Amino acid sequence: MRVPKKTSSRYDLLDSLSDGQVWTFTGLMDDTGRSMRSCLSVLRRMEGEGLLSWQRRRQGQPTSAISITRAGRLWLWCVNRDLPGQAAQLLMMLLEVLESGPMLTTQVPGTANGKAMNAIKALRRCSLVRLEMRRTGDRVQPSRLHITDAGRALLDSYREAFDD
Repeated sequence: MRVPKKTSSRYDLLDSLSDGQVWTFTGLMDDTGRSMRSCLSVLRRMEGEGLLSWQRRRQGQPTSAISITRAGRLWLWCVNRDLPGQAAQLLMMLLEVLESGPMLTTQVPGTANGKAMNAIKALRRCSLVRLEMRRTGDRVQPSRLHITDAGRALLDSYREAFDD
């Protein structure tokens, strides 16, 4: 999982939409300075992923209406905190599970690779979780995953921003 750049079209468009206003397509193009082709392709992709709502212009309406969804706000919130936006729900779920106590890595499905392990790696890179390696002689025991104080603070911030 990678953290998107804050200069990407996706970030630019969601950042403009984050003010809570309903935007028009041309308004977004003007605000971001992106070309029509660039805006159109990125908006279509984000609409398909549920990051924004796009009500196209109907007969008799002057413009279309584009607004950010809860998932789009969460994506932007994660990227602003240097976390991969594409796994926002998984990252927060892991932090919530770890809040109640440490977890053995054997309890995390697919820790050899896959989304769960990639999410753990992303959380470790940001020092939000700590992995305690346990060894007995030459044998490696299941590791314990702990949430850090920074992870608790991030989880509190998430709850303030997104718990309705």
